[in-house]
Amino acid sequence: MQDCLHWADQKDSPADHYFTDNLMSHPQIKERYDVILAIASREIFDTQYITPYIQSMVDLIREDVEWSFNMARNIDTTYDEGIVQNFTMDDFQENLTYDKTNYNKEERMNEETLTLSEFIDLRGDSCRAYTSNVNTSNNQNISDDVNITEFVDEEGAELNAVSSATLSMKQCSLLFILAQIILLLL
Repeated sequence: MQDCLHWADQKDSPADHYFTDNLMSHPQIKERYDVILAIASREIFDTQYITPYIQSMVDLIREDVEWSFNMARNIDTTYDEGIVQNFTMDDFQENLTYDKTNYNKEERMNEETLTLSEFIDLRGDSCRAYTSNVNTSNNQNISDDVNITEFVDEEGAELNAVSSATLSMKQCSLLFILAQIILLLL
């Protein structure tokens, strides 16, 4: 929960992070990641900002969620392997909110299940602490000042992706039209 580099680790089976560890060993990539994480955790991933959005989504899908729960409860199935979870609207609502004043943060960090708001608070607090000393004033992409040539034609003239894609689309369209005309003539 407190590791902001390896987001998907499970306690009982930590994953091998060869790819991300090697990416993060590059100073420019690590610095850019830290800036993006700092901005996201301070300006977006905070219950103060994200809760109104979540609540509007809940209001939008509440009827569908209730229908789905009722349908799952009443479905006639021969499935007898494992456990069938029958959630209720109370479960749905409880997973969205919690009483911020009535829980021990350190205890909840070690819990297997968290409500959505708890997860946002705990993960957000961890990542805000991780990026507390990150300077976000340099919010520029690493390659913003690099001119990348994507294609070069036979004569050595540079083509960008848009002109090359447009040319390819025109050629494909003309080929398709020609094929249609030939089919009509047959």
